[in-house]
Amino acid sequence: NKTFWFLAELGKPLEITNYELRITNYDKELSVVTLDVGNPVCVFFVDDFEAFDWREIGRETESHEHFPNRTNVVFVKTVDENNIEIRIWERGAGETSSSGTCSIAATVASSYAGKAGRKVFVHAPGGTTEAVWREDGEMMITGRADLVFNGEFFQT
Repeated sequence: NKTFWFLAELGKPLEITNYELRITNYDKELSVVTLDVGNPVCVFFVDDFEAFDWREIGRETESHEHFPNRTNVVFVKTVDENNIEIRIWERGAGETSSSGTCSIAATVASSYAGKAGRKVFVHAPGGTTEAVWREDGEMMITGRADLVFNGEFFQT
């Protein structure tokens, strides 16, 4: 089993906005932060992942009419100024245990909304990364990557 450490500089986020999103099975609009970190991401802030069906909301939000090219969906629970927990619904893949772009999007959205600092540890089911949204707007992420599968592909 091989473990690697990575550091990625991801540029600057684009189009950060607050938006009120109407979800079918909810009687009110839900506040989200939307942004583009190389791909579109919609961020919901939550107090408890088990208090609602985040997977169903993720599934519906991914293909919501507001996102004509679909979107990644991240649910963020603020632990404290330096730590956030996330759950990810990735466009085209569904529930995902970890994602670098979703982790940095959660960091930027949390800082933008005043819920966490610009440098946080992002705790996802697949592991923890450290994400930074620098004062100059640049985004960086560092963490561990484990090799979980190795194979060869043969074309016939």
